[in-house]
Amino acid sequence: MKNKTKAFTFVELLITIAIFSLLTLALYSSLSTGIIIWKRSKTEVQRLRIVRYLYAQTRNDLENAVSFSMLNFVGSADQFYFCALSQPDIHTELKQLSKVEYQLAKQGNQVLGLSRTITDLQQGISENPESLSPNKVFMS
Repeated sequence: MKNKTKAFTFVELLITIAIFSLLTLALYSSLSTGIIIWKRSKTEVQRLRIVRYLYAQTRNDLENAVSFSMLNFVGSADQFYFCALSQPDIHTELKQLSKVEYQLAKQGNQVLGLSRTITDLQQGISENPESLSPNKVFMS
């Protein structure tokens, strides 16, 4: 009598392990690529938010620009400044006359950020506006 038992051979077991390994490797590779793309897009979305904010802030400042005899609109390739009415103070409803200055922070051809300085001109309008202490905000 022959005793026949049903079982996997060693070769069948090796082929199954190889196929399972290839499927696992393909799944890990696609998951890893997806995570890298997600991180890259998250960084890009954050940069675009900052650019949109800076664009809106610059547009708002330029809409509030006023002609002032002691401070004209002056600009160059990397910076510009002008006189504008700033947002109303919390304690009063009056807008304040301010010098608004934008300056690019660059390294070679790469723009690193934009510096926005607002100086209150009503602290001493007879003084040189450039010597007043500015409140600097740096965005990058």
